[in-house]
Amino acid sequence: MVSIVLICLVIGFLIPLFVALVESRKKQLNLKDDGYWTLSRALLGGTHLKLKDDPSLVVYFEHETRQCRMHVYQKAGETNWYLEGRVYQDRPFRFTARLCVPPQAPLIPNLPELVVIKDFEKHEDYKVFSIETNDLKKLSFCLENAEMKSVLKDLNKSLRSTKVEILLLNTGISIRMKIDEAGLMAGEVMEKYGPNFSIKLKDLSDVLSDFSYRLKIFSLAEGECPISTFPYRQETDVWACPSCGQKMMRSAMELSKGCFSAYCEESVDGVPKELISENSIFVDEINAYESPLVPFNPSI
Repeated sequence: MVSIVLICLVIGFLIPLFVALVESRKKQLNLKDDGYWTLSRALLGGTHLKLKDDPSLVVYFEHETRQCRMHVYQKAGETNWYLEGRVYQDRPFRFTARLCVPPQAPLIPNLPELVVIKDFEKHEDYKVFSIETNDLKKLSFCLENAEMKSVLKDLNKSLRSTKVEILLLNTGISIRMKIDEAGLMAGEVMEKYGPNFSIKLKDLSDVLSDFSYRLKIFSLAEGECPISTFPYRQETDVWACPSCGQKMMRSAMELSKGCFSAYCEESVDGVPKELISENSIFVDEINAYESPLVPFNPSI
């Protein structure tokens, strides 16, 4: 009898906490926040609700033959939003690099042989960046490209952010930027900052795709990490995705916050391939709410 009463008391205590947590999360992740749907339809893509771990909404679309993703998140202890966009390239470019404006401290944990490069400190186009890479020769060749200089020129001003990080990750790219404006819902961030952000994402992807083509790089070498480019040395260095089986260096998995695949649910922005083919320009069926089509305003 005592144990039943105790269990009832515990349940009575936990239920309000659970409800409060759910309501708090629903307020943050408002499914009727039109910003996600406005942007995804403008990009002829879709919006996917990821339920694994911390629920989040992902905007997905295609550029040429490449898969693109965008999502909004917050860092622990911060109230600012961050916007991350990825493009999963259709062929590798065989080097890894990190460019930050303003300069940031080196990555921890670090990728194999990713080191700080000082060669560009006096370079007019790149002196405002901190730069790390594991292949200076390839990175230098890439940065000397006129299109790359154009993409990275006044990067933080064009994206309206005081903190921008670019990751060039062998088989894909990632841009992460801090949203300085306070008081916005996640969808409002996507609607207001997403259009310019998506253009920059696609432009950077084009530069890397052209780089791969000019160097005639079409596939990964056997045993090569899809992010760090380095071959696996010891089994303890390797992480294998429990969902899709893709292997990568453990430090690479930590950097990408899970699997680095456009279609894997273990990826922070992965969208199942069948959803993309089924829904195309429409919102996924998992999202019951249907937003009206709002005209795209490129001046936002």
